[in-house]
Amino acid sequence: MSKKEGTKKSKGSIQGSVLDDFLDDLNFITELLTLPAYAGPRHNFEAHIAMKEWEQMYGAERKKRRALNELRKKKWITDRRQGQEIVVRIHADAVVAAIKERIGRIEKKLPGGEMCLVSFDFPNGASKARDRWRFMIKQFGFKGVQLSLYSTERLISEEVLALVKALGAEKWVKVYLAREL
Repeated sequence: MSKKEGTKKSKGSIQGSVLDDFLDDLNFITELLTLPAYAGPRHNFEAHIAMKEWEQMYGAERKKRRALNELRKKKWITDRRQGQEIVVRIHADAVVAAIKERIGRIEKKLPGGEMCLVSFDFPNGASKARDRWRFMIKQFGFKGVQLSLYSTERLISEEVLALVKALGAEKWVKVYLAREL
């Protein structure tokens, strides 16, 4: 599994590494970014893996098999045999968790003076969602500029935008790259 430049090595679980194995091959961040606006939060991904490769990756290693079973129990993945390959369907909740983990690993900074801005405006009835969103972006290292405007110097704009699309929150959340003058 390849790691992007500017990311720290994950101390995550074996479940996380198994999920990353599936999603890295799919280039899921890029695919989410190409979705049309308001495509909805329930976007699933499918990975097709040859039987031999599946057996090499998960057949002998007990920890990885256990992690696969735990992912199945969480209903984050479903897998089935189709001809000479295994088709793994990755649920939207797993995609969201993978994006959050990826954002947490990125340490690379934006070039001088640039920043990633996140602006949000949730409806009045969605105060819990707004509070959860605010808490989550603070965990990602965003600092409050105004009540509904947060900024960071980390190079995470694409990942945050992919998270917004995976959650189906494009109506309420906007992500910008900006330069302070």
